[in-house]
Order: sequence, then C-alpha cells, then structure tokens
Amino acid sequence: MIIELFGPPGSGKTTLALALGQRLERQGHATSVILSYRQGEPERSSDSGGSRSALGRAGRAFLRTLATVFRPRKHRQELHLANSLIWLLPPKSPVWMLRLWQYILRLSRCWKRNAQSSRVVIFDQAYLQAVCSLAAFTRAANDAALAGALEAAPQADLVVRLDAPCELLERRLRDRSEHLPRMEQFFDAGLSTSMATGPIADRIQGLLEQRGGSIIEVRSLDSVSLGAALDRIEQAVELRIGPAAKAPGDAPPPDRPAESEPEQAARTEKEPDLGKRMTSASAQAFALYVGGAVLTSLVQLQIARLIGTDGFGIFSYVLAWTSFLSYVATLGFHVAVLRFVPVHAAREEWGLVRGVVLFAIGVSTVASLILAAIGIAVIVAVADHIPDSKEAGLLIGMATIPAMTMYLISAALVRAFGGVVTALLPERIARDALLSALVAVMAALAIRPVDATGVLTALLVSSVLTACLAFVLMLRIWPAYLKGVRPAFSIAQWCATVLPMTVLSLLDVLMVRTGVILLGWLEHIREAGIFALGFSIATLILLPRVAVGTMFAPTAADLHARDDHAGLQRLFARAALLSFAVSGLLAAPLLIFMEPVLRFFGEDFVQGAQIARLLVLGQLIAAAMGPQQHLMTMTGQERAAALAMAISAALNVAGCLIGIKLFGAVGAALATTLVIIVWNIIMAVSIHRRLGLLPGLACAVSERLRSRAVGQIAAGGS
Repeated sequence: MIIELFGPPGSGKTTLALALGQRLERQGHATSVILSYRQGEPERSSDSGGSRSALGRAGRAFLRTLATVFRPRKHRQELHLANSLIWLLPPKSPVWMLRLWQYILRLSRCWKRNAQSSRVVIFDQAYLQAVCSLAAFTRAANDAALAGALEAAPQADLVVRLDAPCELLERRLRDRSEHLPRMEQFFDAGLSTSMATGPIADRIQGLLEQRGGSIIEVRSLDSVSLGAALDRIEQAVELRIGPAAKAPGDAPPPDRPAESEPEQAARTEKEPDLGKRMTSASAQAFALYVGGAVLTSLVQLQIARLIGTDGFGIFSYVLAWTSFLSYVATLGFHVAVLRFVPVHAAREEWGLVRGVVLFAIGVSTVASLILAAIGIAVIVAVADHIPDSKEAGLLIGMATIPAMTMYLISAALVRAFGGVVTALLPERIARDALLSALVAVMAALAIRPVDATGVLTALLVSSVLTACLAFVLMLRIWPAYLKGVRPAFSIAQWCATVLPMTVLSLLDVLMVRTGVILLGWLEHIREAGIFALGFSIATLILLPRVAVGTMFAPTAADLHARDDHAGLQRLFARAALLSFAVSGLLAAPLLIFMEPVLRFFGEDFVQGAQIARLLVLGQLIAAAMGPQQHLMTMTGQERAAALAMAISAALNVAGCLIGIKLFGAVGAALATTLVIIVWNIIMAVSIHRRLGLLPGLACAVSERLRSRAVGQIAAGGS
C-alpha cells in the first residue's frame, strides 16, 4: 500500500511522514518511509557552507539519472512518464526543467520498486507534489494541463493533503531559508514560488475529487493536530488492509473519528490493482455510458430494421412500462443504499450495513413480484380491448419486472461497496449485448418469428441473465468484514428516507417514459416508436452529466457534511462546466446530421428528426445547469427535489397529452423539452434558496468574468 502526502512547502509533510511511519510500526504494520530532498530542506551536514552536502546531493542525483538513461529499454516507462509530465507542464527555466525531470525520473524508479511491496510505503512527497512544482514553475498551468498530468501519473492508494495558514507557511519558509547553508540555497525555489504551490494544490485537489479520488485533509500545526491527523490516517490504513496482528495482551486502539463517505467507498473497492483503482473514475464511467449508449443504438438499429416501425413502436411501449414499473419496484432502494451503506459503515455499524442490504433485496423482490402479478391480472382483465400483439408483449413485459428490479438493486449494491465502474456493466453493457445476440440467433435460425413479441421474449431472457450477472458481481465484491455479521434493522429510519427517494425514482423514470407511454396508450404506436428512438438519441447528450454525477454525488455529500460551502460551489461549477462542454460536443454533430443518422434505422424514422432535435436541445440546456438532482439528494434536500420533480412530471403528463392532441409526436417532444427546462429552473431556484449556491454554469462564467475583470484592473493599475 502506498500513501502519498502533498501540500505546500512548510505544511509539515516530512514531520507527518516520519510520525506516521513510527505510529504504524508500533501498531504492527511493516512500514517504509521514503523521504525526498526538497527545495529548502538540506541534508544534515557538518561541513561549513554546506558544500559537501550540496555536491554529494547533486552527484547522487546525476549518477542515478545516468543509470536510468543508459538503460532506456528497462526504464522506458519511467522515461516516458517524466517526458510526458515535462511536456504537459514545461517550466520556463531550463535549469528547473532539468532538475524536475531528473527528480521525476528517479521518483518513478523508486515508486516502481515499492508498488508491489507488501509493506505500507509512505512518500512524504511524490507525483502530486511534482505536479505542483511543475505548475508553479510553468506559471500559466491551466486545469486541462493539470488534469492531463494527473491522468498520466500513477495514483497512490491513499492520498493525504496537508495545509496550513498562509502566515504560518510564510514564517516557516523564511525561517528555513535563513538557516540554509549558502550552497544549499541553490536548491531553494524561493519564497514566492513556494507560496504559489498552495493555490495549485487546491486546484489539484479539486481535480482529484472530480475524478472520484478519496483524499484525507489534515493539518500538522502542533502536537494536537498532528495526533488527530495520525489517528485519521491510521484508521484509513486499517480499514483498507485490516488491523495488524497484535500480541496477546495488547491494549485495543482508542476510538477514532469515522472516515468520510468517499473514504468509505474507496476502502470497500476490491480491484486487484490498488494503484490503478484511483484513476479517473468519471472518465471510465463516461466511457462505459458512451459504450452502452452506442451499443443500445446498435441494438435499436438491429431491432428497428428487423421488425419495422410498428413493431418497434410496440417494443418501445412495452419497454417503457416495464422499465417504469421496475424502478417503482425498487422502492427507491437502488438510490438509498448508496447513502445508507457508506453512512452505517463509517459509523462501524456493520450489522446495519448487512441489514439494509438484506432489507433492500427482500422488499424490492417482493414488490416486483406483486407489481408483476397485478400487471398481468390487469392485462388479462382488459384483454378484449387490447390488440393481440400488444397484449402478448405486455404480458412478457410484466414477467420481466422482477429480473429488471433485481439487477437494478444488485448493481446499486456493487456501487455502494465501491465498484463504481463495475456496477455499470450489467445494465449498460450486458443486457443489450445479450439481447442483440439472442435476436441475431432468432433471426438466423428462425427459432420463432422476429416480431415485437419475439424481441420482448429475448429481452426477458437477457434480463434474467443480467440479473444473475449483477448478483454474482455483488457477491464477488461483498466485503470480508461483513461475513458472519448478524444483521440489524432500522426500518423506520430507512423507510422515512426512502419515501422521497421512491417518489424521485418513480418520477424520474416517468419523465423519461411519459411521451412513449402516452403515445402508445392513445394508440399512436408508430409514433411511439419514432419518439422512443428520438429520445434515445437525445439521451446521448445526457450521458456526460450522468457520468459526472457518478463521482460528483459522494464528493458533494462529503463537502456538505464538512460545511465547505465554497468547495461545494466550486465542485458544482466544475461539474456543470464539464458536463455542458462534453454535451455540447456531442450535440453539435447530432443537430446537424440528424436525418442521415435516423436514415440508418429506416426511411420511416427520418420523420422523427424534428422530434430528436427538440429533445437534444432540452438535454443540452439541462446539462448547463449541472447535476442538480444529485446535489439535492446528497445534501439532504431530497424532499424538495421530489416536490420539484412531482410538479414537473405533472406538467409533463398534461403537456404531452395536449401536445399529442395538437401536433402528435412532435407535440410530445415540444412539451417534454419545455418541462425539462422548467424542471431545471425550479431546482436551480430551490438550490439557491436552500443551499445558497448558484447554478453550475452561471457560477463558472461569473467567476471567469470576475477574474478577467480583476486582471484588467490590475493591468491598468500597473
């Protein structure tokens, strides 16, 4: 396990690293502390002026660098990494460029040696500090360059951020500089450059949190804060690798404060390569969402070409009802477990963790079976008023509800235990891949007619297999510390929180499916298929916001719990800016080339271009507002979020009914787009009133304009 410390010079990284190494050794953990020679921290030496120390330091660095450079094949990864970081953040000074390049090169060799160690390895500074130094000497490092450098650099298993008041940092740095030998002052970066690393460290921390990184923030100002920092880090280490073996009679460790939810999520991840576990989770999630969306589009293309517009309309109508009722059957627990599991685990309430898992699986299974039975009974009762093709499809759809519910709950539990990316595989990839394969086999072998009923039968089979896969993934990621724990239940507390989440879940799916359900209900089956395809294409614009929200949610909950209003506003602004930028890149070609895209599905679908464009514009406007629903649910405002969605869902139903009567499927698309805009405005007002936060993109733009104005004023004054 590798622990990396970073923060501005003078914040106490070396002191904390040495104290942490001693603490972990006393607790029985095999520990190594890797100390780096930093600017302003001389090697101890008795020679006058520090010349022997300085020359020895430079000589060792030179020889180690030569040993690496002269074996390029063996050390090609280290050389590539050093070159990449220097290329992304090139220092203006050639001297500092060379010094930092050789430092990163030697650091990479040291990191590689310790990456597979069974010991706890503590770096008082490593890649994050190197990126801080590069950015300080570059002077004009933007967030894109910093993000690229963080993406290229290996990630530690545990990151500790140190900070201190600016006045204290400046005093420490001045004292350190005054006591430096003359020769050692050559290695000193200077007070202004050292102080500049503080804001850069803040930006790096923000980028890491956007990517879903788990960071422990501590201070080492005095013995009290140092002790508290050691307690927090020691607890995080033990939660990741387990407590060290104790000799009989050893006293139990004292109680320590519970770690935050993001730390709990990181602890429970069970990826085999811990060094890669902290890579860009948001980017991986987005890649999976995009891959899933592309796969879904290909499956829809396959189905639409095989069964035609009318058959695709029946398939879309049944799928809308099945999805809606499956989400209802989860009773909101596919969202609630993401909140309950980390909270109970952080409090070490292991019985409640196991209890909420069993309760979520049990009640959602029962609810899905009841809903399926009621749905089948209703369809049989009104069978005389439903066409045979639609009746058969609806019966198959009702039978699919328990399987869909099970993989939704299982995937949510996988995510709650830390498998953020793994949780996306069943629904986003596995189900559609299995569906496509089954439909292809049916068409090739003529097992049964390839019509809407046949495709829905394939959907039932693929959903059952997907549920089995999701359940297996949940068992594989099941934490070892829960085995043998007797479950405990807090049903009243869970149900009180789950009620608004259930409403949110129901309304969220209803907002998506209203147009298709109403078009099919009013016997506009052909238009329902066209609308469903247009909405699926528009959903591509939603993917960046969903992917950003995957890692935004736990980070927002942590910042809110620590009452970090400014940090929450910055995070919200960055999330909105990121989701809007990527959504805009996706929307532009779709708006321009919508007809050719739809023509792939068949000539009959081209008439849905106007529908798809309207829905794309609505999703693009929503992306500009940021992940507002995630923000509200993770800050305790789920009731307000449910109210906003209830109002919007009611408006959507009424608007779609009116729009369908007047303009058909185009009217439904227009109503849906207007309601999406209204819904986001309502949430933005609620967020501003309750949390004092500005809408994400508005805040990002205002900050950019303010900084530009300050810069112009400063330039004018000079």
